[in-house]
Amino acid sequence: MNIHKQKVLFVLSTTMQIITALHLINSYSLRADIICLVDDLPCAKEYAVKLERLGIFERVRLVSSRGNEDLSLQTYDEIFVTNNVFLWSYQKQLIRSKANVSIFDEGIMCYLTRFVEECYRCCESKTIYLYEPTLANFYGDKRFIIKEIPKIESTNTTLLNQLNVVFDVNVAEVLSSDLDTLHVFFSQPFEHKLSVKAKLRKIFKIRRSHSNWEYISEAYGKYQRNIIETMQQTGLSLYRKYHPREKERVIDEYTIQLEYPWELYVLQHPHTRVVKYSLFSSVLTSSFVLSDSYDIKNYYLYPIVVKELKQCGYKDSLDNDLLTFFDRLVKVGKVIPVYSLAELERICENEV
Repeated sequence: MNIHKQKVLFVLSTTMQIITALHLINSYSLRADIICLVDDLPCAKEYAVKLERLGIFERVRLVSSRGNEDLSLQTYDEIFVTNNVFLWSYQKQLIRSKANVSIFDEGIMCYLTRFVEECYRCCESKTIYLYEPTLANFYGDKRFIIKEIPKIESTNTTLLNQLNVVFDVNVAEVLSSDLDTLHVFFSQPFEHKLSVKAKLRKIFKIRRSHSNWEYISEAYGKYQRNIIETMQQTGLSLYRKYHPREKERVIDEYTIQLEYPWELYVLQHPHTRVVKYSLFSSVLTSSFVLSDSYDIKNYYLYPIVVKELKQCGYKDSLDNDLLTFFDRLVKVGKVIPVYSLAELERICENEV
């Protein structure tokens, strides 16, 4: 079937998915409807209004990912979904529709085997659209058809104008006009306050395995704080971008409070050199989305935490799928691994 004549549906659950959906629609002249998932996409109602305002969709709807209302899916040739809760909730409708259910890139999750395996089990999702297909953990698996998404260029004015409308972007917005290089730490939403049960189990050393996930989350939060403090003590002008799900925040002049994806900021400021630091945030893969003309350096800090977790006896809790993916990125030079706080200190001191 000619993709240009397809009637498609995009199910959106993150802001990054909005960017990629609009990019695919423009790149392939798709006739598209949109569903915004109200329980996953922040400000879904506002985004739905702005997406409708673009005038390029036949229908824009608000739906719960955990609902089961009639979506008339049989009218579509292809349905783009990167949300496993929606897939399982609407599994029967998706299968009855006989539409091709496809996954589209929205960050690290789409490159991990466990996620695509779950989508495959649910609806036999075989087609996966990725910005960097060869870096997926499942690349070469004959069950899947992996299609490459074109990179987004800062010269793509049609897409950028659409995104500016959807995200209310102030194109003149800059973080600091006197900085040639922008250093940003992208943090993760780790809870580090133990429940009463977890505290008691730790004190009396009973049934600790029942609260293991809390202990690990607490350790992640502690290590992330230590890393940030180490970097700040070097004198580096370090900005922090909180994850949308982070609850505890300290807002100051070095806090980035952009309400839209970081990729869009870089697209609007193509001449800014950006140095990114994170444990394993999807922002470390933002260079996948953008062409090679951008000056971006990615420091991958999770190896510091891996070493600490192993020493604390949490080796069995490590995410091997995630580690495999980042090993691929290290080998091809997409990210720079950092293995100790001392090494990180030296890097920051050289950047000051």
